[in-house]
Amino acid sequence: MCRSLFHSCLAVALLLSTIAVAPAQAPRNDLLEQNKLLSKVNADKMEQEVSNGLAESRKLAATDPAKAIAALKLLQGRLEADTALTEARRGALVRMVVARVQTMQTTAAALERTAPRKPLGGED
Repeated sequence: MCRSLFHSCLAVALLLSTIAVAPAQAPRNDLLEQNKLLSKVNADKMEQEVSNGLAESRKLAATDPAKAIAALKLLQGRLEADTALTEARRGALVRMVVARVQTMQTTAAALERTAPRKPLGGED
């Protein structure tokens, strides 16, 4: 009888310990899932920011290439500091932005060389 009482108590204790552990793990899993979701949302935001930045720089380059280049360099800095994107994706986006900066710099330099110069004197 004492032995069966001991086994019963042991079974109850074991059951209670698994019940106590299960709820403790559920919030941890929820936090992990929330963290993954938040990271994905932040990565998607950065992807959208890059897309918008590239599109805006294309428009701006027609009227103010220097401003477009400056905006792209700021975007490059934000990309390099980003932690939500995977390293491979961040690297690919940085290379894309750097290539766009180089293209715009080359185009701006070519336009500057071919643009007619205004006289320095007060000629009208």
